Amino acid sequence: MDLLGSGINSDRQDGFFPASPFGQATLKSFQTEWEHYQDTERNEGYFRLCFSTEDLAALIDYFQKHEVKVSAPQLLPDGRSFVDIYAYDGARITAIQHPAGTVKFADSRLVSFGDIALIISVSNLEKSVKWYEEILGFEKIEDGPKEGTALLRMPISEHGKKEPDSSYPMNVWMIEDPNVLHSLKGNPMCRNYFKITPDELEPSRSWLVSRGVEISELALNDYHFYDPDGNRINIWAYEIN
Repeated sequence: MDLLGSGINSDRQDGFFPASPFGQATLKSFQTEWEHYQDTERNEGYFRLCFSTEDLAALIDYFQKHEVKVSAPQLLPDGRSFVDIYAYDGARITAIQHPAGTVKFADSRLVSFGDIALIISVSNLEKSVKWYEEILGFEKIEDGPKEGTALLRMPISEHGKKEPDSSYPMNVWMIEDPNVLHSLKGNPMCRNYFKITPDELEPSRSWLVSRGVEISELALNDYHFYDPDGNRINIWAYEIN
């Protein structure tokens, strides 16, 4: 998934990878020339890319009948159910029950990117919230109804709408989980990308390094880095007209 971003400014203190209220999915084969495209030490990690489903029970039934691995339903802090789907070659994507509760597209398992765009599990909620606010410009909206949870929002791209779309508000559930501590760095098959423009590519790398963030080598116009728990964050420089 590409979370479109723009607007790097070294004077800003609220991060520099905004996201637009829409996304796109790109299929890409792994390569070995650059670290960024390597598939060694695969680990899906604790950074979930989320899609919306209108009928979670029907989705589970469909994939089970077609022998596609689906996890048992889990609950978000807001009480909605979600499942992990293990697609081709073990790629994990997450489906969340759409809040509307109506079915308009009965033949579709996944109808859109989720109103909850990401679920991020972390070992220390307070420290992680601060890191995402300072480095990625996320905004904490509120504490979750359960201890150790928080609802955040990604900033909106200058290339998109200024205010969140009610159907795609770019919200993120951050959940404290002790199992994350000392886990392997994520190298998932299904990866989120934040987009920046080509003229922002080198400034973004310098900005991160100046704040003590270790970044990967540059591969074409892509690179990545990790949050404090090893959740992988990918950056793609792309010209947006």
